[in-house]
Amino acid sequence: LDFDEGLNVIYGDNESGKSTLMNFVLMMFYGGKSRKKDLLDNPRKKYRPWNGETMKGYIVFQDEGREYRLDRTFRETNAKDEIKLIDNHTGEDIALENMDEPGKHFFKMSFESFNKSLFIDSEDLAFTSDSSKELSEKLLNLISTSDEDVSYEKTKALLESKLYEFKTKSGKKGTIVDLEEKIYEEKRALQEAKLEEDQKK
Repeated sequence: LDFDEGLNVIYGDNESGKSTLMNFVLMMFYGGKSRKKDLLDNPRKKYRPWNGETMKGYIVFQDEGREYRLDRTFRETNAKDEIKLIDNHTGEDIALENMDEPGKHFFKMSFESFNKSLFIDSEDLAFTSDSSKELSEKLLNLISTSDEDVSYEKTKALLESKLYEFKTKSGKKGTIVDLEEKIYEEKRALQEAKLEEDQKK
């Protein structure tokens, strides 16, 4: 399949391969997470070729103006998959921090968030608490800052840490406490100087 720029719509009768295509994209970028024995719940088993050949594929895509080719040979688990990411123009091999889940790098989201948002599996639209929290945070960040990666919790923690530089929770340390002590010392020195001046007079 060769997609055009922008939105592409794929339609067809039941069992014509739409879900297979969706799962191919999901599995290329995140692998097959399920370890269930049931054929329908485990994509590694569901899509394994009937003739016993190895399940594998590749996908060519662009990210920030650079074209990549992602090859994946599926084994028993993500960790055992053979994955290769190359620059499609130079042929250069590219290593990622999470090679078994390239989607984390390119989509900036976990498997759970991708699976419940961009993937939109029609058979399972329920949100888990973890993915719901991550997605909600990204949406709130987009609404308030136009940046999905700005974290409210991180920003709050940063502001609190800066606040505590001025005065700790206990109120015993910090810039303000140091200045208050200095003011107290200066006032005491001023009083002593006035007493000394009065005595001299």
